[in-house]
Amino acid sequence: MAAVEERYGEALLEIAVQEKREKQYLEEVKVLRNLFDENPALLTFYTNPKITQSEKEKVTEKCFKDGLSPEIAGLITVLIRNGRASSILKVLEWFTDAIKEKLNIGVVYVESATEISDRKKKEIEKKLLETTTFSSLEMNYDIKPEIIGGLRIRIKDRIVDNSIRTKLQNMSNELRQIRI
Repeated sequence: MAAVEERYGEALLEIAVQEKREKQYLEEVKVLRNLFDENPALLTFYTNPKITQSEKEKVTEKCFKDGLSPEIAGLITVLIRNGRASSILKVLEWFTDAIKEKLNIGVVYVESATEISDRKKKEIEKKLLETTTFSSLEMNYDIKPEIIGGLRIRIKDRIVDNSIRTKLQNMSNELRQIRI
């Protein structure tokens, strides 16, 4: 049996594909996820059992009527009506992952010891596009001084670790193996 997020996310995905509005829905869901991230009280409101379903639906219509497509606002309403408001973020996350896969968008995480220049970022993205099957990439950069130098790149479950820290650890392990 499919999880709640998969069932509801799959329904929204099917609508997006049928209407050829995948990119639009992806952008709307990103905005919605950011709204929930920046306003945790909103999710608390939706999951509060003391607030009636009717009140939650009124707030949903008032808040999202103009900013979201009726299908995405409707998804929030259906989740509320079915007592699944606590799954809103999981449904949005499932949908985001599924639509990115459908659109062949790779999500890349790059760690470096220091800030990477814009020119270098473009080089990294170009090289990754050439060496993967993705049509576009969503690049995420993070500074991790503990890697000392080099880069650590992760796409899904694949990691390319070219950091100085890892190289030093590997050398240290090799030296420990040597018996004199």
